[in-house]
Amino acid sequence: MAELTPSIITAIISVIAGIQLILLTIVQAWISARKEKRDYARQDEVANRITVLHRENVIKSDAIAALAKVADDRIRKHLKTIDEQGKQIHILVNSDMTAARTSERDQVKITLIALKRVQALSNKLGVPNTPEENEAIDIAEKRIEELNLILADRHAAFLLLEKQEERMHNEE
Repeated sequence: MAELTPSIITAIISVIAGIQLILLTIVQAWISARKEKRDYARQDEVANRITVLHRENVIKSDAIAALAKVADDRIRKHLKTIDEQGKQIHILVNSDMTAARTSERDQVKITLIALKRVQALSNKLGVPNTPEENEAIDIAEKRIEELNLILADRHAAFLLLEKQEERMHNEE
């Protein structure tokens, strides 16, 4: 058998050390690769969870948006109904008020005619007019003027309202 010389022993030790270094590097690379794989797997899992949560949120958002639209449409329809009812009530009240003012004006006119006839008859008979009679005639004439102005204002407001309604319908 050949004798082992110190240089052969050194060479063998160097080869063994090199093999150990290579094995150590391979093991470290293998451990690093496994760790990297686990990290990628964990990142993929997180990304998948985020994707699922995002989809769920989109679905929920879409559902909420659909419900909000239904509620908005319902509220808009309800408000339109209330608005239309309010307009109808307003028209009825205005109509009744206009009728009442017109009736009052007509009654005051009849009263004024009667007062003037009584005054004319009194003048023919030589009965002097009292201050109260003259005041009643003045009050009646002024009230007729007031009522004519009120009725003219109501008519102008009604025409303006009709124009606004027509404009709103044309815009729709």
